[in-house]
Amino acid sequence: MKMENPKTFFDIGALIAILIIFIAAAGCASENKISKDEAIHVALTDTRTIQAINNSAYNVSEVSTANLGVGTQTQNEVYYISIKVLDGSNRRVNVFVTYDGKVALVDIPYPVITPLHYPANNS
Repeated sequence: MKMENPKTFFDIGALIAILIIFIAAAGCASENKISKDEAIHVALTDTRTIQAINNSAYNVSEVSTANLGVGTQTQNEVYYISIKVLDGSNRRVNVFVTYDGKVALVDIPYPVITPLHYPANNS
């Protein structure tokens, strides 16, 4: 009767244990990702966003994901939240929120200046 090498059995067991730990760690990392609704709440309660909106009415017009890299850092996937300020200025406030719930960047792009009677102004 031939016996199986116990060292091989141990190696397979160790590989299975490492695989289980890897799967569990990946599951824990994905649980730390905030939802889109939570990202909107984080963006709207940030002081920079509040100052940019300046007590005007607003509309959250887009929530999506984007890749953001600042300086020489690697790019990270973040939530991109576009807020349209309804004060007649066509101003937008773009807020980038990390998946762990921190505001990475608040961007206030300059509005595009168009002639008064330009057809796109009526939309």
